[in-house]
Amino acid sequence: VSATYAATDGALALTVADFDVTDQHDLLVAFNNGTDGTGINGATPPSFVDLNFKHALTKINIRIEQDLSEDEENHYFIKRVALSGIKVNGTYTASLNNAVLNGSWDIASSRVSSFNKTFEGDGQQLKKIDENGKVVPNPLKVWGEDGILLIPQEVGTDAIQVLIEYDYVLNESDTKTSRSITTYLPASTDLWQSGKAITYVIPIAEPSDIIFAKPTIEPWGDDPQTGDTIII
Repeated sequence: VSATYAATDGALALTVADFDVTDQHDLLVAFNNGTDGTGINGATPPSFVDLNFKHALTKINIRIEQDLSEDEENHYFIKRVALSGIKVNGTYTASLNNAVLNGSWDIASSRVSSFNKTFEGDGQQLKKIDENGKVVPNPLKVWGEDGILLIPQEVGTDAIQVLIEYDYVLNESDTKTSRSITTYLPASTDLWQSGKAITYVIPIAEPSDIIFAKPTIEPWGDDPQTGDTIII
């Protein structure tokens, strides 16, 4: 990662060139929280500097669940999920004005790549029997609780493809039928924002048309781990 820091006309600026998310490293950005927002005076340095780190990336996940209202009897085992058509590199620029951090991404020349998750063995079943013998959902968060870290970007129509491969088993049958579904994330201009965790919800049942449920959007990183104190 190449980062440059500069101060122009009293405003602090940081540029991170060609940051790539394929290695799934997080990008946290912070300036000192000085009351004047102009940084540290080397002639009279403070004894410590408080930093409030902000996530520059967006955390994305997909939750797949069996639509029990449409199909409670049969069985679905998720084998593989692929998300493709994602812009994966760009330049991040942050500035500090009046003690407020503002950041933006330039991904105009970004390359496009994909992310895959494979579930070994029988795969992840989307329903289970609870302690009372009742059929209940067993939803799958494809990328676990951590999700995948991506650059905030506009999602165009039919731009980011979702492929779901699964085994379908009729109730009380041992015969598995391998099937797949292909769809696209709903188009959005500014849903993916820095510091947001977005989970797309996909209910599936036979027949296998996909209709996305409303995504969940949560703040990401508002816990104490995002801040630190550096002793000078």
